[in-house]
Amino acid sequence: MTARLRAMIMDGRLKPGERINENALAHSMDVSRTPLREALKTLQGEGLILTELHRGTYVSEITVEETAELFEALAGIERICGELAVRRLGAVELRKLQALHDEMYAFHAEKDRERYFELNDRIHRAIVKLSGNTRLITFHAKLIVGATRARFAALHHAARWDESVDEHKGIMTAIEDRDAGEAGRLIHQHVHQTGALVCTMLDKRAPDAP
Repeated sequence: MTARLRAMIMDGRLKPGERINENALAHSMDVSRTPLREALKTLQGEGLILTELHRGTYVSEITVEETAELFEALAGIERICGELAVRRLGAVELRKLQALHDEMYAFHAEKDRERYFELNDRIHRAIVKLSGNTRLITFHAKLIVGATRARFAALHHAARWDESVDEHKGIMTAIEDRDAGEAGRLIHQHVHQTGALVCTMLDKRAPDAP
């Protein structure tokens, strides 16, 4: 239930700022309100759902300022984790990472946006996990939830999707070459570029945007 509801927020079926009508949502998902409420509590802990006295329960909104800070933090963390991963991963882990990238490239060629995004997310998490640094992994896990919606939105920009694939190829080449510094630099640039696009998209949607 939680995963289904999270996916609906991530892919935009439940939009930022949209009020949650528990009865209607439970009916549309063919579930009772009890598991729905439990799922909403979990997602509230992740920052995807908010509850306010006079507004009720609604999908959290994404602001330009918060997004900029979020991707700034993610870019730094993923850069460090990427450098550590290159220094620590073995041959088996490298082959698994290569296989994930090959599969992701195939989804891009097939224009399968949802499966591409799912695998892209797994790759980012895998590189962080390969750092072997528990504190960084834990901190990243908390931040990535909030960034997932924004990154999914960025993939709907066709040029950015193609650009992102090319960036991943460069990252993978640096990892294969065991060049920790270059891998970290490219990962930082990749995350930063995605964040910059998302902020631009959000800024254009703002009420006072030209």
